[in-house]
Amino acid sequence: AKMNGLGAAFVCSQVKMLPEIMQHRARVAAWYREELAGIDGLSCLEQRTHDAPWVFGVETKDRQTRDRLREHLATRRIETRNYFY
Repeated sequence: AKMNGLGAAFVCSQVKMLPEIMQHRARVAAWYREELAGIDGLSCLEQRTHDAPWVFGVETKDRQTRDRLREHLATRRIETRNYFY
């Protein structure tokens, strides 16, 4: 993939912040894992040694559970998207 000059300038300005960005993502992932643990029908995906995913994946047992979770998170202004149906 190609990157234009504006995109390259933005990335260069953010490189020095990468450790803080990754720490923040790790804190958010840990918080989601803690808050979603033990909820029947949900499982969190992609936990790794350096757990700082760019998107946090949650698998649900069925569409009804997925939709209820999405509605619940939306009331708290947490954006969600369906990746697989």
